[in-house]
Amino acid sequence: KPEHGSRGQGIYVVKQVEGHLHILDTNGQTIATIKRKTDLQQWVETLLRRSSYLIQPFLPLKTKQNEPFDVRFFFQKNEYGQWSERGRGIRVGAPGTIIANVSAGASISGFSEWFKQIPAPQRLFITDGIETITTVLP
Repeated sequence: KPEHGSRGQGIYVVKQVEGHLHILDTNGQTIATIKRKTDLQQWVETLLRRSSYLIQPFLPLKTKQNEPFDVRFFFQKNEYGQWSERGRGIRVGAPGTIIANVSAGASISGFSEWFKQIPAPQRLFITDGIETITTVLP
């Protein structure tokens, strides 16, 4: 994805299919098939002429309605200069797409409502992960 905010544009997923790399756009459509290393190098060089990019793992998080979603946490420093969690939310994108970007039409919902819908065993796993991240990261 572009290094500096892109409002959901210019985001690609690279997926290996039958020994080739497929470049997918935000709608999950293949826009390029890479068969050789030189093809990949040329595609990346063309992309980097427009903008600098970040590479991150793609997390295929989907709702039961096939909507991409992500979980967001908002931190600010408190009056003592320590990081403090101020809020949580869920961003939900359009069905069949790969991004949950508000500028691209995603909606925002409350964390609590979303969390109540998760089966109990998964809630325990998610809670443990969140506690680890929010304690260690800031």
